[in-house]
Amino acid sequence: MGMHRYSRRQLIQGGLALAGFSLLSGCEMPGQQAAKVRRIGFLAVGSREGRAFLIEGLLQGLREHGYVEGQNIVIEYRFSGGPQ
Repeated sequence: MGMHRYSRRQLIQGGLALAGFSLLSGCEMPGQQAAKVRRIGFLAVGSREGRAFLIEGLLQGLREHGYVEGQNIVIEYRFSGGPQ
């Protein structure tokens, strides 16, 4: 079986799309109670160090939309290899 290699752009777009869908699935309508802290699952192949550029891109995009990890959003990281 051959492995398909994804470009950096494809990985970033996929990660941001996943994050966006996760955020949208938990949106509340105006007039409802104060928003709870949202949770995102970040899954990646390799190690955390090898995917640092993806994580930073995700965090930057979230900050641009008013989300700050540890304040109003929680991200659970999981990697296929290396330390979590």
